[in-house]
Amino acid sequence: MPNNVDELAPCIITDGNQSGKDEEVDPDLENTFGGVTYAFSSAQDPLEESSVFQSSKKFACAMVKQTNPVLLLHGGNHAREHEVDLEAVLPFAFPYGMGGPNQKRPCNISKKQIIKRYTRLAMPQFMTAEVILILHHIFSRQISFDTGIMTCRKKHGSTDFTRQINSLKASDFEERQDGSDPRSDHRVNSIVNSITTSCKSLGHTAEAAGAARQRQFAMIDYFGLNSLFLTITPDDECNFRVRLFADPDNAVSRTSSNDTPVLRKHTLPDIWDREQCKKDEEYRRHIRLKYPGACSLMYQNVISIFIDCLLKWNPDTQECDGPSILGDVIAFAPAHEEQARYTLHSHWQVWVKQLCNSKRLGLWASDPVERERNREKFYEYVDSIMKASYTTPLSFEHSCTESTDGSDKRDIIHRDIQTFRDARHETLCFGTKGKLLQCRKCNTKFAPTEFVENTLTERLESYGITVDQPNPLTAKDRRLSMFSNAQLDAAAFSHVYDFYSECSEQPDHLANTHWGDEGIRTLMLQHRFEYHCMMHKHSCFKKGCECRFLFPFIPSDKTFIDQDESMGNANSCPWHRLSDPHVQWISPWMLVPKRDMGSEHVNSFYCALSELFNCNTNVQIGDVWQVYYSTLYGSKSTQKEDSERVQRIMRSVVYRLSKIEEDIMMGRRSNKHGPEDSYTKGLCVMLSGLRAATSRHVVSATMAHLLISLDGYRFQFSHRFGHLLVSQLEATLEGHPTDCRIRSFKVDGQTHFYGDSASEDYIYRPKCLEDKCAYYMSMWYKKIKKTNKEARDSMIDNDEFSQEQDYDHYDYSFDDAEENDETSEHEEEETAGLDEDNIPLYEDWKLEFID
Repeated sequence: MPNNVDELAPCIITDGNQSGKDEEVDPDLENTFGGVTYAFSSAQDPLEESSVFQSSKKFACAMVKQTNPVLLLHGGNHAREHEVDLEAVLPFAFPYGMGGPNQKRPCNISKKQIIKRYTRLAMPQFMTAEVILILHHIFSRQISFDTGIMTCRKKHGSTDFTRQINSLKASDFEERQDGSDPRSDHRVNSIVNSITTSCKSLGHTAEAAGAARQRQFAMIDYFGLNSLFLTITPDDECNFRVRLFADPDNAVSRTSSNDTPVLRKHTLPDIWDREQCKKDEEYRRHIRLKYPGACSLMYQNVISIFIDCLLKWNPDTQECDGPSILGDVIAFAPAHEEQARYTLHSHWQVWVKQLCNSKRLGLWASDPVERERNREKFYEYVDSIMKASYTTPLSFEHSCTESTDGSDKRDIIHRDIQTFRDARHETLCFGTKGKLLQCRKCNTKFAPTEFVENTLTERLESYGITVDQPNPLTAKDRRLSMFSNAQLDAAAFSHVYDFYSECSEQPDHLANTHWGDEGIRTLMLQHRFEYHCMMHKHSCFKKGCECRFLFPFIPSDKTFIDQDESMGNANSCPWHRLSDPHVQWISPWMLVPKRDMGSEHVNSFYCALSELFNCNTNVQIGDVWQVYYSTLYGSKSTQKEDSERVQRIMRSVVYRLSKIEEDIMMGRRSNKHGPEDSYTKGLCVMLSGLRAATSRHVVSATMAHLLISLDGYRFQFSHRFGHLLVSQLEATLEGHPTDCRIRSFKVDGQTHFYGDSASEDYIYRPKCLEDKCAYYMSMWYKKIKKTNKEARDSMIDNDEFSQEQDYDHYDYSFDDAEENDETSEHEEEETAGLDEDNIPLYEDWKLEFID
């Protein structure tokens, strides 16, 4: 492959007749080659029912034999799949032909841990898209196999079922090539045929999103309504840390002891130098596209700092070690997803003590005095974590023709509500031109960005800096007309390096002192990340003709709750809580944060996160409807959006093929390619490849790298979960058949099987838990395997133990409809005790309290 990406740039051919084409959203952007991207075919992706195998029976046979699946599939017949090592597939990643996952090592390391180690290496070749997608393909197949389980339908009270399960052998799961049945006992044959298999779904699929949604609602049941809905969106392109991960051998520019600059390759650009900022922007774009693994590492670094340092969360105790930047955190649940530009961001549901269920209930206290006092505390907390205005005071100076003593901030007012409503519309916003403010004296209309630029101009002029008037032709696409987008990016991502230095509180190392003005730099930072474009973006109108984010907002002097005060509380709804049988009726309400004049398009953000991570943030607090929507939004499946780009390419190619064929038939184009030419055939093959790549699942290299680091799951939770199988408990009580999980273990090299039922585990629970419900037992206890010594000691001490008892009642399991264990049961090779009838003994297991 060529080193220069420009050599791979396609030649864009424009047809003379443009009828029937898709409408261009951004012509300049759509005619720019953004770089090479890769799509890995999903035709061989694991299935929930059979993993990477062709059938459920073959999957069960592989679990019994503990044989690893084929980890890499490829086209052609040059070699058998299992004979091709990863070193041969990726010679540029393993230049010495060694170091692959199949290589023998002094310590036995699982393939999953080896692949995860590859993604943490400070080697650029392991951060490229093609390597990451292949590693993710292997990792997904391995993790789906490791989480496989077998289940079988069991009739209530059937002791014969236990004998049949125990009589199973590993050979019973094999199929002969001639198709004959190797099993002589028809009862064993019926059990084997009724066994079903399942495994963990891939982290980027809709099934994984559905399982995460179930867990998020379980957290709402236990902790109450979430307090905050937080979004963190790092920008890979407007970021200095990505290049540090992609090229760690070079140091960052620094100042030596004698104050002489010592430059290295990684140098922060001079904000005032437009050419230097432009070159740095091109370099950042090149690095982002070439090394998506570096973007994922940067994102993981941000998430790790946020959880460990800012939230102060201790994963062992599942509690926070003191107050965090959001308050006293009780729990959190982030959902990581990718955007259209293959960048990662996350939606967080956060529970804090400052806004728990009791605090929410106090906002609607029957006593007006108490209610007002609780709301004042609530407003104080909201103002401490949310900002909806520029932190730098804006200057509203303008040439007022009707004022003799100069203009005043009080002369600027916002226009009527209909103007704000038009500014939210997809087409009417162009009529307002963003002019939402006007002078009460001269009636001159202004856009909020005009006062942002006035503020920057005045502050720069105080340092003797004169800003040239921008060229209207070149400044039309800029966020600020006085600075290029590249300059604004450089000012934004260098903010943390200039103002968060351990050496000095003031950025005295800057050559230009005006760039050390925190008011100037903070205003540029917030305008870069927290400003919503007044003409909106194409994604703003996914759900209708009005901006789905409701920008712009009307200024507000203070934070308050906008409550639905309809007659008789006609729109109120019941608020049910597990902790209180009393039903509280709540009217819909919306939190309106304090918003200064000139900040109509500013996002509600958290100031500390925006400055520390140089990224876009969003904080939302709302009623029951907002919590419900945020839960659905955070746990949604992104497959449709992720595959939209490739599907759009397919539609365009199909249209072009049809257009060429039509031109040839109408005589408008000469047929340069004869019947023997492979031009048309090649295009058809390309379409088939694109269709195969998007047939089921689509995942980018950046998301694939993150999935490997998070053990194949794009959702995180602050707490661990127990499994309460309500349907199995009901079926057991009513005497209906239940799904029994088939487990295996080895004794003297032979594989033995036994059934495992969670409902019977609870029925025959230890005496110390007789007064505990199934909900309590599932939440606070887990079943673990005893050591051989513990099993022998328990058998000696238990004089009442009887071998004629139905010991299958004492097994422990998760239902096949639930999330699988993190540890695969078919990997278990520990020795377990057997009685005379080959029934596993209850004394081999024990219950452990979960701290």
